[in-house]
Amino acid sequence: MAYGKKKTDTDFIDIKALGNTIKTDDGSIRVFLITGEEDFFIDMTVASIKKKYLAPGSESMDYVKLDLGGKVLDVEKVENNISIPPWLSTKRIVHVTNCTFDSKDTESTEKLISNVPSFGILIFTLKDIDKRKKKLVNAFKENGVMALIDYMDSDSLISWIRKKLGQSNITIDTASCESIISRCEKSMRLITSEVSKLQLYCDGASITNIDENVVELVCPPDMQGNIFKIMDAVGQGNPSSALLQLNNLISLKEPPIRIRVMLTRHFRQLICAKEIGDARELVSRIKVQDFQARKLISQASRFQMAKLIRLYNLCATYDLEIKSGKANDRQSLESFVIMACEP
Repeated sequence: MAYGKKKTDTDFIDIKALGNTIKTDDGSIRVFLITGEEDFFIDMTVASIKKKYLAPGSESMDYVKLDLGGKVLDVEKVENNISIPPWLSTKRIVHVTNCTFDSKDTESTEKLISNVPSFGILIFTLKDIDKRKKKLVNAFKENGVMALIDYMDSDSLISWIRKKLGQSNITIDTASCESIISRCEKSMRLITSEVSKLQLYCDGASITNIDENVVELVCPPDMQGNIFKIMDAVGQGNPSSALLQLNNLISLKEPPIRIRVMLTRHFRQLICAKEIGDARELVSRIKVQDFQARKLISQASRFQMAKLIRLYNLCATYDLEIKSGKANDRQSLESFVIMACEP
């Protein structure tokens, strides 16, 4: 499966290689830098490191997690924790997450990374690291393992969903898989939860095939999918259909303010799709799934760029009027959708 490893990040291994590295390590690895957006697999990887190096029942003594909440790394605090020998395990693990690095003083961080004691393992889990800080990146590279764990691509997610459901002898079509992915914003943690719910539902209802109706019944509303339907109607100049889709969203208890935000984001994505015109490039630039990129490019082809920009600006105007109390949330949404359907 492809786990979203970026080809330009040649120094970063993917999740499969990282798993093999952990499995075969003889205790010589002292530093792990794990970056990426897929926190589900990142958490699983940290769990596998703990299982590998910690003695049973020793976690409370030999493992410490330092969540810095986006603050600059407290080098002294980490040094104090990593310098304590393990009690029951062969290694003491210090896990640092949600930190940034001091741009003016990377020397102390480099020294920390380079001097982890033989009985210690230092794990950093971050969304990203500024690769322009070459000395810092080189310190991680020379003293440990660097891995990138991003969201899986849509083909891999579809394959995983089918394999997971297949274990219960349940089949599912591609459109239904894409619907699940869209509802879960590509998060593997959410997708895993929804697939488990579908398995339980199918077991209780004696169902062996999942279609979009079953997904609609069991899973949370497909906000992005409904926005696509509204915009399909807008592109066709069909205000009745657009208003019907809008009312469907509102009937699902979606707050009008969230719908407005999603519409604004969608117009921004359509403008990008119109300008770029290539699905692969769009996936890379705006971080959407493959099938969503293809839909955006197809949908953008029905609009002139000038109209997309005009409607995007109109979203901002309506937003200002609502915040200033000059317009009603729902009425402004309905007015906007009707106006958007005009030539």
